[in-house]
Amino acid sequence: MKKILTLTLFMSLLFISCSSDDDSQDPIPTIAAEIAPPKWAQGTWLLSTGNIKAFKFTKSDFCQVLKNDAESCYKELILSHNNAFLKNVVEQSITDSIYNFAIELNNTKTKYHFRRGPDLDTLGNHHIYWIQPSNNIEIPDMEYELKNTAPILPTPPPTPAPGR
Repeated sequence: MKKILTLTLFMSLLFISCSSDDDSQDPIPTIAAEIAPPKWAQGTWLLSTGNIKAFKFTKSDFCQVLKNDAESCYKELILSHNNAFLKNVVEQSITDSIYNFAIELNNTKTKYHFRRGPDLDTLGNHHIYWIQPSNNIEIPDMEYELKNTAPILPTPPPTPAPGR
């Protein structure tokens, strides 16, 4: 009887120690966050002050071009963080005249604010301003006018379907 009890106790310990470990899970990749600038912001916008030479907006990316022409694009950074299972979040707020977004990569958050002015430049582009917020309520935000390097081309009207 003592052997049976010892054998039963040993088997139950063996069964418990060999059970699957539910606490360890393989990391599941997150979906890479996406940047989607509004159409009115897309293009290369030159800046005349500081270390940044220009901002480049495409349909799915935002880049900073430095004075030495080195370029840093967020789409590539987001994808590399995603592939390394690191946190990547993009928060965007878009209106007809405002584009605000924040990019968080592995707990480092960077915010950008842009405003489209109502007037047009000589190339037919709206003036766009980069707004650098002040951390002091007594000091106003700084606004820097950006210059587009290419004219905005008018969108051709849609072609009607044949037979209509």
